[in-house]
Amino acid sequence: MRSLKIIFQTVILGFLGGGGLGFVVGLALYYRATIEAKSIGPDQAASYLCAAGNAPFALTMLGAVAGPVIGFVVGGMIAIIRQADERQSTSQNTSTPI
Repeated sequence: MRSLKIIFQTVILGFLGGGGLGFVVGLALYYRATIEAKSIGPDQAASYLCAAGNAPFALTMLGAVAGPVIGFVVGGMIAIIRQADERQSTSQNTSTPI
């Protein structure tokens, strides 16, 4: 049960962290696109900014999908390592001294 709790927590943190990070990176890319759009013609700038405007949403979705997958893998690894440590500590505690 404890292992499932660890995996669930890392999946939730991965979802929130991945989505948040994707949104921030998307905003940074859009801000960079607005600066670059000042140097091109007004007709081209409108289509350029329209295409760049999808970056925050697209990267948020990418982060929200990739984050839980990474969180599941990391949480699984943490759970496996903790179980191995618990087994090792119980086997050391049950051994009788010579």
